[in-house]
Amino acid sequence: MPLSKSRKINEPVSQPDEDAAAFQRFLDGIIAAWKKFWGLLLSGSITFEEFLAETGDFFDKHITSTEDQKNLEYVGGTLTLSLEGRSSIAVDAKLYYKRPDSDEKAKLVIQELKNNVTVDRFSDWETSQDAKDLRRFRKLEYPIDAPEM
Repeated sequence: MPLSKSRKINEPVSQPDEDAAAFQRFLDGIIAAWKKFWGLLLSGSITFEEFLAETGDFFDKHITSTEDQKNLEYVGGTLTLSLEGRSSIAVDAKLYYKRPDSDEKAKLVIQELKNNVTVDRFSDWETSQDAKDLRRFRKLEYPIDAPEM
């Protein structure tokens, strides 16, 4: 799933009223998968385009797994890259789900995943158009579309 630039982030909404311990275990699993993904992805040099492609693939798998495990329907999300200083990029993903039997925003579930990456991980930091845009605008936003079946 290729990512494309977006201009707007959805408004955050409330979490579901589930058993707190079960929801915390679910979030712990998400965080562990996110950390494993970053460890594998950034163990060496990678192009900015490869980073975006691998990130899109990760979200496809993550969204499908979350839908299956939690009986939720994915409705959209945003990946935000923010340049912090000259050498670090903050990566913030917001994923929105709803219960299949509800259209109300109050029933939406939001997942937020955060990490940082240093620019020296990108072999094409000086030449990639997206990297140039990030240096120029200091922030890029990409929609995270539903996985294609």
